[in-house]
Amino acid sequence: MVKTTALLLDLDGTLTDLPINYPRMRARLRNLFRKHGISASFSPLLEGIDSACAKAQAKSGRAAAARLRKEAFAIIDNEEVKAAKLAKPVEGALNLLKLAHTRRMKVAVVSRNCRDCVRTALKRMGAKGKLAIIARDDVKKPKPDPEQVLLALRLLKTKPQGAVLVGDTWHDAEAGSRARIGKVFILGGGRLRKTLKCSAIESLAQLPDLLE
Repeated sequence: MVKTTALLLDLDGTLTDLPINYPRMRARLRNLFRKHGISASFSPLLEGIDSACAKAQAKSGRAAAARLRKEAFAIIDNEEVKAAKLAKPVEGALNLLKLAHTRRMKVAVVSRNCRDCVRTALKRMGAKGKLAIIARDDVKKPKPDPEQVLLALRLLKTKPQGAVLVGDTWHDAEAGSRARIGKVFILGGGRLRKTLKCSAIESLAQLPDLLE
């Protein structure tokens, strides 16, 4: 078996469960775009913003769409950071990070959340040790596109075969699969095993026994 050299971890739903107020966030986004004559549900969230901004560009031009995108992400960032200030580690999260550093594994948090949210949440959780952060701010296309995962591998200077990715959604499984990550574990992801190359686990507490 290939030795695990790097651990790539999702944030929300994996290391912590952020209490993000999505109804309020989506209401704020709908109000913003409604002022410009654009209706959208923003579900899924990031893809919904892309779609709404495309409509804005077709209607009012590229500059107007860029301004709307900036305002929209300011709303999302604001709501995410509010939630991050209340972040608590899930069972097994801090022990997993401690184990990874003890075994000299390189660790990165790869998240669809903004960088300020990730930093705030990790600090609030009491996460220790060296952690690279690859947030949605750092790439053009966040997960499920493999760009974030590939960037993490470059920053950690590690090969995909020796990396383990842990997440909780199909975004994580898809990104890991497309980046050819050695092992992908999805919390509660039994259904995903049929369509994506991943293994299902019930909690982070299981991982220490599964890492080489």
